[in-house]
Amino acid sequence: MADATKRETEWKVKVVELYPAFNKFVRKVKTELLFLLTFMDVKVNHVLFKEKDAADYVYFIIEGKFEVTKTIYFER
Repeated sequence: MADATKRETEWKVKVVELYPAFNKFVRKVKTELLFLLTFMDVKVNHVLFKEKDAADYVYFIIEGKFEVTKTIYFER
């Protein structure tokens, strides 16, 4: 296994084992999740999704900074 692949697999295992959202999942489900998780590096100012986009993915921020914004409209 290449170092990058091994490192990614180790991260996936850590995410599934340590992230509180997965605590109640049985081991079989956690194992299946390992195959569904995908890691991606994102460049500065990259927009992952915009307000009102369909929720097709769940994002876990492993490291770095991010910003979440919400547009609020006021009637006059």
